[in-house]
Amino acid sequence: MTIQKEQNFNRALGLRLMVLRQSKKISQEYLGTCIGVSGQQVQKYENGINRITPKKLALCAEILKVPIGYFYGENDESLESYNRSVLNVAADIHSLPEHIRRVMQHLARAIDKELR
Repeated sequence: MTIQKEQNFNRALGLRLMVLRQSKKISQEYLGTCIGVSGQQVQKYENGINRITPKKLALCAEILKVPIGYFYGENDESLESYNRSVLNVAADIHSLPEHIRRVMQHLARAIDKELR
């Protein structure tokens, strides 16, 4: 696998991890503690900066209650619950500078709180 393909794969896998973790309302710190790494390391996995090992990925799948294939884009019921357009928007937001992502995250949480 070329370096570019590996980086793209790591980003896609990280995005799936982030979307799933957030949908389950689990913090990076908590997930990190469960799999034996720091919350900062989980953030690096989610951003595609660091490659997650198969063992850690299997732990994530177990904790987040999805089949391991979810992270590889295999068709299963958990994937069908995510609308492709939502994943595209998440990818677009994920590619924004960190300070803008934080503002958008704060805004989304405020909207969610108002709607509850």
